[in-house]
Amino acid sequence: MIDHIGDILAIPFFAWLSYYFYNLPQRTTEETILLILSLGALIADLVFTLQYARQMHNTTVNLFIVMYFVLAILVFHNSLPVLHN
Repeated sequence: MIDHIGDILAIPFFAWLSYYFYNLPQRTTEETILLILSLGALIADLVFTLQYARQMHNTTVNLFIVMYFVLAILVFHNSLPVLHN
């Protein structure tokens, strides 16, 4: 159970990390590798979370996961202009 919670909580951080490395003006080789790894981790966490949600037949848990995704997207979207200042 704790590993699923960790996967769910890591999604916005991997998204932010990917966004950060993607928008660097002059990426080094190491930063490009970190960008690829952070995108891979984001995709993997999304897949693991969706598989977990599919296994759970509890609508409360599924509703919590959907609400978390919506909240994470809203927070991430609203914080984008702040990252540029």
